[in-house]
Amino acid sequence: MAFGMVAFGNKAGEAIFRGLEYAEKISWNCIGGFTVLAYVDKNGKFKSFETQRGGTRTLFTEGEETGVNPPEELSNSRIAGLIAGGPDRLEPLTQFLAYKDNVGIITGHRIPTYNSVNNKPINQEVLSHIEKGLTANEAIDKVFDENPECDTGLLSIDMKGNIGMRNSEKVLRNIESIGYAKRSNTENKIEVLLNEIFPHQETAELAAETGFSIMNFKEEENIEITVRAGTKVNHGKEDIVKVDKNLIAKEIYTTDINLLTGLQICIVPYKNSKIIQNDKIIGKLDIEAIVNLQDGVIKDLEGQSEVKLTMKGISD
Repeated sequence: MAFGMVAFGNKAGEAIFRGLEYAEKISWNCIGGFTVLAYVDKNGKFKSFETQRGGTRTLFTEGEETGVNPPEELSNSRIAGLIAGGPDRLEPLTQFLAYKDNVGIITGHRIPTYNSVNNKPINQEVLSHIEKGLTANEAIDKVFDENPECDTGLLSIDMKGNIGMRNSEKVLRNIESIGYAKRSNTENKIEVLLNEIFPHQETAELAAETGFSIMNFKEEENIEITVRAGTKVNHGKEDIVKVDKNLIAKEIYTTDINLLTGLQICIVPYKNSKIIQNDKIIGKLDIEAIVNLQDGVIKDLEGQSEVKLTMKGISD
């Protein structure tokens, strides 16, 4: 009955937004309605956006336009969390996503506002324990140990990037449609918890993988080589492109000797071909082209007399 997601690291804000956005594209039932997203701004304070209907399509708007990209500050935030589900939840929507400056964020599924044995919303109780010094996972364990029959599952994240996740014993006994996925490395973490969104596990995995890919993406300057019609292709032990000082291909080598006889529709140079300049490997081919090859000579490249093909550096 809800979708919760938290992230810590590079572009955490954009990661959770895109994770939910792509989850909305493939799943059905309790999704695409209300959404609350909170993030830490450049001054270290929490800010939030919310919508009752439309999910990521209406979370950010410009005038009458919906479906716009999130603000740059949000995208670049290093701590962010959200909760989403069906439409028309009780106001205020921020009750379902607990957060506090210098403490952390609590999200989850089912009823995150369930009253604990201490007569306090259970998400707020987890938050208060973090504020008192427990880590996100310690706080969540403490509260769930005290409330085994609460109707919720929660994700917690503190300001150091510790993440806790737990479903109550009651939820685990009775709810079959739980999805949970996480991804992490030394720099970035992201976790997703949901239920009554189908397909449940596949949706959780897609959201986590989408977000994690964004967090780990490193944009690099494109370096291109030029391949022209009339270039001779030779047989060799490795796929190689030798380029001049202007990165124009002068010699191409393929391991497939069958390509060098008659008219062939093929891909040369091949992906990951070594790019050699002045007898030094400077990179590997990243983007390919389909060419017409006549007796080992390029006639045209996808109907063009020359194409630019991207290479990646040897450190990649």
